Amino acid sequence: MRLSEAIIARDHRTISAVWAEFSTVLEQAEGLGEFDALHLIKMIEVFGGLARDDPQYTALTEQMAAFASKRMGEAQGALVLLRRARQLDFDCHFDMIRLLGRAAKQLNKKEHADELIEALQRLCLAYRSAGLLWAARAGCLFAIASITIKSDEEGQIRIEMLPTVKVWAWIALEMRHLPDFLEAVQLFNGISRSLPLTEETQTRVKEDIRELDGAFASCILNFAEDELTAVQRLPDILAGLGLWLSHSALLCVLGYEDSLRADGFIPPEETPDRLHGFFTDLASQPVSTDRYGPLITNPIVHQTYNSIILGASVEVTFDGSVNGIQMAEGVLGTMEAYFATAAEMKIHPHTERIQIEVTEDTTVSEPKVAFDQRRMQLSLTWPGWAPSAFEHQDVAQRAFFELSAVAMIAVCVVQDPEAMLKKLAEKDAAFERIAIILAAGNSYHRFSGRYLSRLEDTAGQIEERATGRFSKIRRI
Repeated sequence: MRLSEAIIARDHRTISAVWAEFSTVLEQAEGLGEFDALHLIKMIEVFGGLARDDPQYTALTEQMAAFASKRMGEAQGALVLLRRARQLDFDCHFDMIRLLGRAAKQLNKKEHADELIEALQRLCLAYRSAGLLWAARAGCLFAIASITIKSDEEGQIRIEMLPTVKVWAWIALEMRHLPDFLEAVQLFNGISRSLPLTEETQTRVKEDIRELDGAFASCILNFAEDELTAVQRLPDILAGLGLWLSHSALLCVLGYEDSLRADGFIPPEETPDRLHGFFTDLASQPVSTDRYGPLITNPIVHQTYNSIILGASVEVTFDGSVNGIQMAEGVLGTMEAYFATAAEMKIHPHTERIQIEVTEDTTVSEPKVAFDQRRMQLSLTWPGWAPSAFEHQDVAQRAFFELSAVAMIAVCVVQDPEAMLKKLAEKDAAFERIAIILAAGNSYHRFSGRYLSRLEDTAGQIEERATGRFSKIRRI
């Protein structure tokens, strides 16, 4: 009644205070088996749209989820979190990450496959909205793998695969992850040809490809000389994927404008000045001017990945082995997921650059984290097993959590490190989010048959795999 009166009076302070009163009701109902908890939960959820991003209501939601988990099972608690996430805009990405990270872990059961897929899709978009692309990539791959499993059980590709793969393509483009981008576009093309789409949806799919094509062409026009050298074998691959603008842009910057004119790709009436003006406008698009990091092709050489976390550049160096790449992906994805909610706790790095070196050493039995204060450099030494190995997941999660915690304490101004670490582990579900990140390799393997993508492998296989192998979901 007080809430209704406050709503009518538009008394937002009283509305916010009532959430604490509902919290007290949940506390008092803890041991009362006859109490109708479901009725109370549904009533509180009705007001979620009114609460918007009120932190008092978010705290109440988390309490309701814990209450429902004890009373009706952890999946029911996870559904409370998912329903709350549906009520939030992606401007509230940190709240969404906290809620959905916990929900996805608890929904990872066969009977809640649809809800798990939705939670992963929303989590991916929340990470992307926050600019945390390595974490977004891991969430997206987990979603695609989950849809693949569900499609395999049902004997046909599920329609939600199409928009999820499109999001993966955009994330890859923003990350400048070239093998992922080519793989995603190929998969998107194959799925769109396999599904019985309406005419309106087919038109939308063609527009999606044109948008991706234009964005990648813009990126190509901004490639440095060494990056152009890495992609000089791609024109035919791009044409095979239907990325005709990217195909033409690449040939032009490689110096084959005359060949494009001779083949009719550039109309005779298109003067060199007009063509130059068109490509200049195309090159200035935001997707290519806001660079996320170096061009990723994943050769078998020593290389560097990077990300921007809390305004600091995080650089991870590693060799180009399968384990090395999985470790680097795990480090950046984990740190992004870990710091996603730590950012709300008003911590700030006192350095603008963090260096992390990951190495593999078959003589050690467990991962080791070290910090060299003089060089301001972290190191992660890994045993001879893959970070995605199922039998070692508990050890891997603890190691990546430790690395992120050491990084936070070493390079950030933190008033109470112990309290913050406890909050991240217990309330913010950091371990649950790390588990999703570390599943990226296995997720990728579920629908591609490989644990990672390299440009040389992807480019070499596209023509073979584009001949109909996506007419049915790959069985694993």
